[in-house]
Amino acid sequence: MRYWWVSHNQTFEHEVHGGFLWSPQTKAKGHRNYFYDTMEQASPGDDVFSFAKSRIQAIGVVKRRAVITPKPDFDGAGANWNDTGWFLEVEFDLLSDPVLTQPGPLVLRSRYKHSATRHK
Repeated sequence: MRYWWVSHNQTFEHEVHGGFLWSPQTKAKGHRNYFYDTMEQASPGDDVFSFAKSRIQAIGVVKRRAVITPKPDFDGAGANWNDTGWFLEVEFDLLSDPVLTQPGPLVLRSRYKHSATRHK
């Protein structure tokens, strides 16, 4: 079993609620993309971490190997993507408390500025 990470701010709602992931097979000018190529490597039973809006929002399990399909209707998102690509069926469970993966230095600085002491 493998684990996969997908960052999909533009298509999160469509994909997670639709039970799938989709990506073009290549970049707009026909160049290969490592992240697109990995869609073909996912196997049934593999876990998928769905990252959107700075949080892990859902966790899924791959149900079937990727197949080539027409691009789904993403309501305008991905307009520059090719019209065919990888479709991967995934059964997602939304997290009731999404996980913030990196709060960032500014958030940490403001949150902990009064409790930290500097050492020289």
